[in-house]
Amino acid sequence: MSDPTLNNVEAKLAGLRRLTWKPIVQVGESPVDASKTSGKVWLTPGEIWPTCPNCQNPMRLVLQLNLQALPVSLNQQFGEGLLQLFCCESDFEIHTGEYISVLSSSVRSEFQIVAYTTDMSETVVDTFDLDGSDATETSIPEIRPCRMWACEAFSSSQLIRIVQPQEGSADVPVPAMEENFPAKQIVGWQESQEYPNIEELETFGIALNDQEIELLLQSELHPQAGDKLGGWVGWAQAVDYPSCPICNQAMNQLIFQLEWSHGTNFPYPHDGLGVGYLVQCPGHREQVTFFCQFT
Repeated sequence: MSDPTLNNVEAKLAGLRRLTWKPIVQVGESPVDASKTSGKVWLTPGEIWPTCPNCQNPMRLVLQLNLQALPVSLNQQFGEGLLQLFCCESDFEIHTGEYISVLSSSVRSEFQIVAYTTDMSETVVDTFDLDGSDATETSIPEIRPCRMWACEAFSSSQLIRIVQPQEGSADVPVPAMEENFPAKQIVGWQESQEYPNIEELETFGIALNDQEIELLLQSELHPQAGDKLGGWVGWAQAVDYPSCPICNQAMNQLIFQLEWSHGTNFPYPHDGLGVGYLVQCPGHREQVTFFCQFT
């Protein structure tokens, strides 16, 4: 068998190429309708800064995208207006409504649920007594800090919306938070192209041999890590798109990927320990959610 060429590999992946853009960022406050992270944000006149419905603390502006000011080749694929993502950064403890299974043992008389604070130190958030019998599987309520719950798709600790700004905006100062990050404006985009990762290619019925995979990786045409607009998800773990609440199809249109460990543009997710994905349903553009995978 002859060695594959890049043209042959790309022909095999025809139809799956996506453009992607690395943000070019400038530190400093910017107009309220600019694409940005942190800083002042466009709010409807009379509106107050968004707060978390669980803990009532102000939520952090993680990202605002002016959808009309994105690269022209996107052709307003994500819609029109200002897309805003706010996430709670509080350590307030909430019951998620879910239960987790643990293995209880006669060796211990109680089970402790441990959460992690912003400096990754442990703190006990709840304790459950065990009956002292032989090891059995037990279901207990799941408790998470608000800031971790915000990393779940469709979490109540996040606010995602697309607003249509009119003339004028509420002049609302950025509220004080445990840790304030400098305002940064996205002033440009660096374009490239990429294809799905190997696992996701298999969902399209495409299998590459070892030489083709190596060529794809060497050419940096696999999903890129770090902050980016559009393209394919650079999965930190397995492929796991959330389902659209309307059509139940995979929300596999990546709007933006955040990865602090590959730069300091967007200080999210927490402590550089994961990757955040802002995704959209291709058929229902009003359905947008955010979730994280941790490494």
